[in-house]
Amino acid sequence: MAVSSAACALLSFAGCGGGDAVPTASVPAAPSSAAAPTAEAPAVTPPKAVSPAQVGATTTGNPAATGNPTADAANQVVMKQPDAAAPQMPPPISAAELDAAVDINKIPQNDPVELLKYMTAVSETNFPNTASQKELHEFANKVYGNIMEAADRLLAIPNATSDQLRDALQFKFHAYEVLAQINPDQSEKLIAERTALAQKLTQDQDRTLRTFGMLYMFEYMLQDFASGKQELGSMVKEDALAIIGDPGASMQHLEVAMNAANVFGQMGHSDVAVEILSTARQNFTKSQDKELAEASVGLDDHILQWKIFGAMMDAANGDDVRGQEMLQLMQQLVNSFGPESVEPVTTIQAIEQKMEEFNRMALAKAVNDLLLNNYSNHPNKEIAAAIIESATSANKRLALIGQPMPLVGANLDGTPFNWADYRGRYVLIDFWATWCGPCLQEIPNIQENFVKYRERGFEVVGVNLDEDPKALEAFFAKRQLPWTTVISNDPNATGFNNVNAVHCGVDGIPFLVLVDPEGKVIEINPRGERLGEVLESIFAQQAPANGGAAAASANAGTGPIR
Repeated sequence: MAVSSAACALLSFAGCGGGDAVPTASVPAAPSSAAAPTAEAPAVTPPKAVSPAQVGATTTGNPAATGNPTADAANQVVMKQPDAAAPQMPPPISAAELDAAVDINKIPQNDPVELLKYMTAVSETNFPNTASQKELHEFANKVYGNIMEAADRLLAIPNATSDQLRDALQFKFHAYEVLAQINPDQSEKLIAERTALAQKLTQDQDRTLRTFGMLYMFEYMLQDFASGKQELGSMVKEDALAIIGDPGASMQHLEVAMNAANVFGQMGHSDVAVEILSTARQNFTKSQDKELAEASVGLDDHILQWKIFGAMMDAANGDDVRGQEMLQLMQQLVNSFGPESVEPVTTIQAIEQKMEEFNRMALAKAVNDLLLNNYSNHPNKEIAAAIIESATSANKRLALIGQPMPLVGANLDGTPFNWADYRGRYVLIDFWATWCGPCLQEIPNIQENFVKYRERGFEVVGVNLDEDPKALEAFFAKRQLPWTTVISNDPNATGFNNVNAVHCGVDGIPFLVLVDPEGKVIEINPRGERLGEVLESIFAQQAPANGGAAAASANAGTGPIR
C-alpha cells in the first residue's frame, strides 16, 4: 500500500489469519493491522524479522549491558561510505488525476470479489505529491472512508466466504488505523470502535473470524508489553506459545510468533525469543500448510541470531563462558551462510564494537580474528580488502587501551594545538563532524558531564573531521562549544584521513577516547550514560581540582577557520 507519510505512519505490528484453538487474549487492546491483502492472495507474508545485529549493535545501560537496544543518540554511529546517487523521482500527479484513474467514488454493491478488488486498488493508490496539506488530508479521509464503506458492504453479504469476510476486516481495521492517525480529534473513538469489533470477533461462530479477532487482541497485548508494561510478560509468552500450538495454524500465526519473539528479544529476553521461535519451528514444520512448513525453515537463522544476541549481552556484562559460547555461535552463523556469503559480516562487526564499548577487549580481538579468519581470503578481492581494512581499524582501536595518546593539529584560529597543556587532567577526545547527526546528538551529554566534572579535573577536546572548512565555520557561526576544537593542520589529511583518526582506527563517528592525567587511554567510546558512570567512578573519591587547561578558554569554539 502506497500511503503518503503526511497521511499516516504505519505501526510495526501486523496480523490476523485463519485457524482455531487459540486462547482468548489476556488483555483487550488494539495494534495496527498489516497491509491489506488482495482478493487473489489473502495470505499475509510474514515480515522480515529484525536482525539482532540491528537491534543489539549497541546499548546504553552502563556499565552493565542492557537488552533494550533502542535507536537513541548513544546507539548511533555514522560510518564512512561512498556517496549514493540521488533517486529518480516520479513525475508529479494531482489529486484529480488519481481520483479519475481509480474512480474512488464508484464503490461496488453486492459482489464480494469486486468489493475486494476495489479496496485493493484504492489502498494501493499513491497519494498526490502536488497537494497541499489540506488537500492531502481530505484525500486520505476520502480514500479510507470509502474503504470502510466497501468493507461494511462486503461484511453484510450473507453468502460471502470466511476468507472474504476476513479480508474485508483486514481492510477495515487498517482503515481504522489510518483514520485515527490523521484525525486526532476522532482517534479515541475510532480506536474504541475497532477494539470493540475485535473483541466481538473473538466470540464469533466462524473460526476464521474468531481467530482473526483473537490474534488481533493478542498483538495489542504484545504492543502494550513492548511499550513498557513488563507485568504482561508471562501472559504474552503463554499466549504466544498457545497460538503457535494451534493445529490450524497459518502464515498469520508464524507472523505473530516472529513479532512476539522480536519484542521479547529487543526487551532483553533473548531466551524467550529463542523459545518462541524454536517452538514455532518445531510445530510449523509439521504443518499440512505447505507454505507455512517451508517458511518455518527460515526461522533457523533468526533463532541462531537471537542466541548470539543473548550471549553477546551476557559477555558484555563480564560472563567469559557466555563469551566463548558467543564466538562458537558466530562461527556457526558464518558456516550457515557459506564461505562466499558476507551477510554475517555486519553482525560480526557490530558485536566487535559492542565488546569495545564495554571494555571486553580480549573478546573484541577474538571477534575481530574470527572476521579475518573467515573473510580475509574471500574470492572477491574488493570484499577481502574491505574486511582487512575494517579489521585493521578495529585492531588499532583495541591497541589504544593503556597506551599514550598522541594528539596533534591546529586550533580553530590556525595556531598549533598544544596537547601538553592538558597533562594532569582526565580528557575526553571526541571525534565528530558537523554533518554527523549522532555526533550532534551526543554533544549535550558530553556538555552535561563537562559542566559537572570540569572543576574536578575533566576536560574535553573535539577533533573535527569535516572536510569542508566552510561547513565548520558555518556551524560555529551559529553555535559555540565550551571546549577546544582541533582541526587537521594538513589540508590533504582531513575527514577520516585526519592523522589522529588514522592513529585511533576511527571508521565511524562519533568516536570517543578517554585519557587519564598521564595521557594514557583508559576507555574508548564511553557514550551516553556510560560516560557519566565512568566519570562518576573516577571522581567519586577525588577532591575538586583547581584551574583548567590553559588552552580551553582561549579556543572554546571561536575564531576563524583556516
